[in-house]
Amino acid sequence: MRDFAFSLPIPDERVQELRDLLTEVRRPERISGLARRARHAGYHRERMFVQTGKEGSFLIVYLELDEDTDPLEFQKRLMSHQDEWTAWWDPRYTSFFHGDLAPRAELLFAWDDE
Repeated sequence: MRDFAFSLPIPDERVQELRDLLTEVRRPERISGLARRARHAGYHRERMFVQTGKEGSFLIVYLELDEDTDPLEFQKRLMSHQDEWTAWWDPRYTSFFHGDLAPRAELLFAWDDE
């Protein structure tokens, strides 16, 4: 399993709007587009969390890449994929953030119960 994770600050006043957007993503006609993009980019699991606190709010994104997916190639494929899904998703998602939309994260610790 290859993990890919990052976090992005999100304005506190837009957290509910992001929740609403992700509720929309769960609809069958939307989730199928996400699945197509995931297969194209080379990942099979996606999790999004919102963390709120005194320092502000953050979106935490966790992806599990396919075993044969190179992380650098993954980012290129993810960002270059264009279809009906990305035409709908990309402008909505990017409206919440400024700057790098998938900053590199350094893995500091990993543990697996094996």
